[in-house]
Amino acid sequence: MEIGDDFLPELDFDFIEQEEDEVVDDKPINDEIPEEEEDANPDDDSEDELSDNVDTDDNAVAAFNYYKDNNFLTIDHEFDGTFDSLKEALDKQAQVSLVNAIQNFPSFLQPIIEYATLKDDITPEEVANFLMQYQPPSFTEQDLQNDNDLAENYLTNSLKAEGLEDDEIEDRIDYLKDRNQLAKESIRQFKKDEQVRQQEMNSQLEQVRQQEQVEQQQQEVFVQNFGQVLNDTNWRTDHKQVIAHEFTSGNFKTRMEHVFENPKALVKLVDFLANYDGEDINLDKYKKSAFSPSVKGVKDTVEKYWSSSSLANNKSARGGNPKVDLSELELI
Repeated sequence: MEIGDDFLPELDFDFIEQEEDEVVDDKPINDEIPEEEEDANPDDDSEDELSDNVDTDDNAVAAFNYYKDNNFLTIDHEFDGTFDSLKEALDKQAQVSLVNAIQNFPSFLQPIIEYATLKDDITPEEVANFLMQYQPPSFTEQDLQNDNDLAENYLTNSLKAEGLEDDEIEDRIDYLKDRNQLAKESIRQFKKDEQVRQQEMNSQLEQVRQQEQVEQQQQEVFVQNFGQVLNDTNWRTDHKQVIAHEFTSGNFKTRMEHVFENPKALVKLVDFLANYDGEDINLDKYKKSAFSPSVKGVKDTVEKYWSSSSLANNKSARGGNPKVDLSELELI
């Protein structure tokens, strides 16, 4: 589930406290307030709905109105004025449009197309296995009615699939032939088999739907947790926004894919991730392991210079203190 640039979540939460209405004490207790003062314009409550306990975004509102006015959004949706709500509406519309598009295909293709579109990372092998398992028959009931050989072959194979022995199947076929009931029985078996096939196929589709729904919910929770952790850091706001954009726009995923194809960058990534302890990445440990040798080299060079220079010796002889404390020196 990828979230595009337009749906960058607001990760810096500002809560605006609403001021309570002033209470006028000099009015008589029994005075009634006219109804028109309670709601001056009951027909125009869109602004109240959008601003009630929600920080609305003018861009999100404008985008939603544009989509509605141009019939890109045709579903009923309680829009609250945020980009999250807009994304939810677009996701619902996409699902409805997909269902409508699938229904325009022939009935035997609809479950195949639905299966292929349900999974984000579906493979050709999975589609092929689905086709082999739930492939519809290449003939119809009318074909069974008109072709006795087809009816006999189909009924024989179907009964064998149910576990009947060959002699039992042969006796039943002969019995049906003698009574001119072979075509009728094959059609009855055909309908039974098709019902079972449809039930198993629908069960498989429902299982995939539920699995994808669970994964989508998990991804949404993960994104929310990511945003919360990012907001809890003491980093600059503009830096937080950069990180949020990198994460939600897909740039992070693209960079990771490129890194795995670049040994030079991958070495550095592996070195960095070695400081992950299963809970967090120890940045202090990383700094020490990655930069200590360089820092030590700089310290040694500077200290050697000061200890051996005539300037330092002269100052020391005059009672000065040329020694510099480099214990806190860090590589910049």
